Amino acid sequence: MGKMTPEAMQCLKGMLSLDQDQRLTAAEALAEPWFDSVREPEVEQLIQNDRLRRAQRATQAEANQYESS
Repeated sequence: MGKMTPEAMQCLKGMLSLDQDQRLTAAEALAEPWFDSVREPEVEQLIQNDRLRRAQRATQAEANQYESS
């Protein structure tokens, strides 16, 4: 693939994954190290909000799993 950095390759693989569970969301892609030098401050807040929502969903899913057992 030419002269791609490891960070660029990791980001590209994540965005192009055929497995939807492995594929990066837009916010996850923007959080990739490859975008560090060009990321705008507003995007940092978007990334943090996305991480918080994902953590809350995971916690809720885990709680639901225990309740149904």
